[in-house]
Amino acid sequence: MRAIAKGSIKLYLNKNQKIPTMKKATSRRQVLFLFLSVITIGVSAQQKIKDGTVPGTTLPAPGSVLELESNSAGLRMPQIALTNTTTWAPLAGVGTAPSSVGMSIFNTNAAIASTSASYPANGVGEYSWDGTGWINKNSSITQNSLVLFSAKRSGSQATTQSVWVQIDFNAEDYDKNNNFNLTTNTFTVPANAAGFYQINALYSTASTGTAQGSYLGLFVNNVFKRYVTIGNAEIGAGIAATGTIAVQLVAGDVVDFRYNANTTGQVIGVIQLDMYQMSR
Repeated sequence: MRAIAKGSIKLYLNKNQKIPTMKKATSRRQVLFLFLSVITIGVSAQQKIKDGTVPGTTLPAPGSVLELESNSAGLRMPQIALTNTTTWAPLAGVGTAPSSVGMSIFNTNAAIASTSASYPANGVGEYSWDGTGWINKNSSITQNSLVLFSAKRSGSQATTQSVWVQIDFNAEDYDKNNNFNLTTNTFTVPANAAGFYQINALYSTASTGTAQGSYLGLFVNNVFKRYVTIGNAEIGAGIAATGTIAVQLVAGDVVDFRYNANTTGQVIGVIQLDMYQMSR
């Protein structure tokens, strides 16, 4: 293999390929034809492109069909605004074509939606197509978690025996992106924030003259999903309970928390809940 310098770009050719020589160009058309011949031969055998910023000459890696070399420039992927993680458009053609697998682009749509738990979105960044969906290549997901809030209730809340009563939160310690709605006491998973979440909760009740038992439940789209915390107390004592769970949620899920008491007269004195996105 040998290198042919063409201005500031070097083209590497196989040893059996030759560059046509230009003995005498009698017209602009001949000059153009010969120049295009050089470029065509160079591209057909090209394995390495240099911009001249790295001194010396080294051969491309044996396993690469194309290698770029520079210490001051990079490769810029096509800038495409994807709508969601399972739709091939707006790229031309169809995503089911064998030639589509392995396509890589730089998504410019920060609001790209996760339309499958298998293909979580992570905003702007590089994505590759595997034949069914777009796989994001972004990192530092936990550091850049879109959801991170802590809600609490100041003041007591009455309960009803054997009925799931929604927790009426009325304050927050923090809410990174204003995700939790204190008016409806719900959290809706953003379009680009599907993934796994951790929920930490604690609550206490006032003491009563009977033994107490209770549950704090996670509801998703008005359907019971999981217990977050289970608490019990003896006669004359109040419940003090804590719990932590991890749960997978998809874009558009509406989450709320409800309390179920197994005795009458239970009063929630304190409740605090933290929720954040662990991964996508």
